[in-house]
Amino acid sequence: MGKISVNVTNATPDQPGWGALYYQYLEKTDRVTASQAPLRVDRQVSLERTTASGKELVPVAGDTPLKVGDKVVVRMTVRVDEDLDYVHLKDVRASCMEPLQVLSGYHRESGSGYYQTVTDAAVHFYFSRLAKGTYVFTYPAYITQAGTFTGGLTTVECMYAPEFTAHSSGTTLSVAALK
Repeated sequence: MGKISVNVTNATPDQPGWGALYYQYLEKTDRVTASQAPLRVDRQVSLERTTASGKELVPVAGDTPLKVGDKVVVRMTVRVDEDLDYVHLKDVRASCMEPLQVLSGYHRESGSGYYQTVTDAAVHFYFSRLAKGTYVFTYPAYITQAGTFTGGLTTVECMYAPEFTAHSSGTTLSVAALK
């Protein structure tokens, strides 16, 4: 990381000053750690299995065997410490995943309404308001390619106040080839 210094000239001691600094750099997605801020988002990919007692979700870890054709559920948990307006939740999925719901539309889940759109690389959720609390949003997808893939990041941001932003940690998915 670099060092940054700020020197203020022509400042009056009894007058406040404001500023912002955004530091941007490149990092491999799977090495990114979750941001630790009052606004938080966590992401979990789970494998859906059908058992004798019904469907169950098994969290995908580095050693969880995935194969082409498996159905997974992406679960995003958003923790909001104060009421926010105009919030964008973006989940960049691994390139081996294709979502089941591809049509845009309005949905209700976890006590909140949102507009959802699906693009080639991500699923977007748009909220006009998120009140203080914890929310869980999910969407199903199928595994379509074999190989090792970075699982992408989930980012939540207040669109008109970008200082309220958070991201999840990166993951890696390993998908076995069909035999």
